[in-house]
Amino acid sequence: MRFLWFLVAAALGRADYYSILGVPKSADTGEIKKAYRTLAKVHHPDKHTGDNKEEAQKKFIEIQKAYEVLSDPDKRKRYDNAKSYFSESSDDDYDENKWNHGGQSPDGGRGQTVDTVELLKQMLEKSTKQLWLLHVYSDQRHFFGPWMAHLPEDVQLGHLNVFMADDGVLQRLGVRRYPMIMIVHGGQAQPWAPSGWDYMNLVEAAMQVALRVVPYFDTVPAVESKAALEEFITWQKGGSSQLRIVHVLPSTTSMYLSVFLSALDLQGEVHVAQVGNARWVFETLNVKAKLYRGQSASVACDPVTRTCGLLPHMPQSARELREMVKMVHSGAKQLQHVLSMPELSVDSFQASCSGCSHIALLVFPREAKAADCEKPLKRFVGSCRMLRNPNTACFWTRGHDPAWQKFLGPDNVAEVQHDLRDLREGFNVVVLNSEGSEMFVYNGPAVDTHLSADRRVYQVLKAVSDGSDHKDAKWVPLKSRQLPQMPARISDLYASDWSLSSVQRTLTKYFSTLGQSIAAGGGAQLMMLAILFFAPMAGVLQNLLGG
Repeated sequence: MRFLWFLVAAALGRADYYSILGVPKSADTGEIKKAYRTLAKVHHPDKHTGDNKEEAQKKFIEIQKAYEVLSDPDKRKRYDNAKSYFSESSDDDYDENKWNHGGQSPDGGRGQTVDTVELLKQMLEKSTKQLWLLHVYSDQRHFFGPWMAHLPEDVQLGHLNVFMADDGVLQRLGVRRYPMIMIVHGGQAQPWAPSGWDYMNLVEAAMQVALRVVPYFDTVPAVESKAALEEFITWQKGGSSQLRIVHVLPSTTSMYLSVFLSALDLQGEVHVAQVGNARWVFETLNVKAKLYRGQSASVACDPVTRTCGLLPHMPQSARELREMVKMVHSGAKQLQHVLSMPELSVDSFQASCSGCSHIALLVFPREAKAADCEKPLKRFVGSCRMLRNPNTACFWTRGHDPAWQKFLGPDNVAEVQHDLRDLREGFNVVVLNSEGSEMFVYNGPAVDTHLSADRRVYQVLKAVSDGSDHKDAKWVPLKSRQLPQMPARISDLYASDWSLSSVQRTLTKYFSTLGQSIAAGGGAQLMMLAILFFAPMAGVLQNLLGG
């Protein structure tokens, strides 16, 4: 066994510390210490004379050096990694005298160390909603520099010292060279070694590589027609009511990392798409704007009220986009023409009703069509914006949740003489106290053709806030005495059904994605085969589905 260790040492051109002490690589601390003591006694210079003393002294120093490294867990890990993974490239980089400089991260404190299996697992889990750059380096060969401080704020930075990392980390990532950068997203790591002109602007070079790795158009779909854009910004009764963000870019094929990362971070909270810069885009969105060639803009649309507005500027991060969404919902001056209000859900209630005393609800009848809901909600949004009472949070609900249907139904009324039939027949405004013990029912119309309809609703809301009565409303005691559990947020853009339009949309998207994949893979023959095979099939399916 010892002979094998000497062969390894000779192959590396340097004495192997395990072979010097005569122990296997799996030896524990006790075995290493015992071997050191035995050899130290044999080769101590005081026990030798003449020419043997000089040879013994060299051997004794070698034994001490080996023991110093192998008895220290940190140094032993670095030594093992250098020998196990990087024997061909690390001879000039490996220097135990410089170990005290290891572990430094001169990146302004931004990066996170990823050197254990648990930390790697956490990074891979986070990468489903984040983009990571993992800097793989050693003490003397690395990419540390000022460029790291200029990475976009939504890009996460990690550091992996090859001499400090656990074996499991290096094996999982397949690290066999350094320095390099790994693009990590969706639980996968793509290695990238900068070269040539990349060093002129490492940030830009890394971002361009990242755009080739991430599933950009799965997260930010490209809208290429007026009909597709109208469908995207229109609310379906069974689908998500979250805001639509439309990025107007120079081309439908343009790829901006800031657009991708902000859409990725806010998935489920907003729906994001991109279109090319064309006149029909702004006509469809009913927004007055003129962009010159190469310019970009962002538009927010409420799908229920069908109102859109130009954002102050194109968001450069998820933080900026989230702030602008809040501005839309709060009716900020520069975005007040976008009439938007959050639908009642667990998330919207937590975000908007922290410490509020009353909840104002516009209740949609279950049988109402999506187009019927536009006008009532516009009125209600106007009423709540006039109220501007921090103690009253305004929401709307489509009445799809069984618990809330029961809560707002006549069976929950504590007194028989109160008749809530109107609450089941049309659009209704109710106000609940935070305990859920009373409901303030507005008996007047929530919407009509009269211009003062929203003001009458406002007067009702104001009466509630002031604690006074109103001729068109009355407090109704409830049996439940508490609010039901908040409805879950609906995140799917379209209704989850098996209607012909739903099937047609799914098949169209499938064929489109497949065609793009074949085209991206190259090969004119493959593309021609796809056209010959799928084009007739798509036409037949469209006819069958009533398209």
